[in-house]
Amino acid sequence: MIRDVDPEQLTAVRIYPLFWDEAGALEWVRGWFDPLVPFFGAAARAGEAMLVWLD
Repeated sequence: MIRDVDPEQLTAVRIYPLFWDEAGALEWVRGWFDPLVPFFGAAARAGEAMLVWLD
């Protein structure tokens, strides 16, 4: 489940891919982010810092 995400706001601020209002768009992008959960978790457990650049 995806919470606290407003597809209209994502489109308004021009967050790629700009089709957030279409059915299934948030689930589509979730597939790209789910693999990051264990990656960031492992870094946190190891006491490692993460640098995230959003452009």
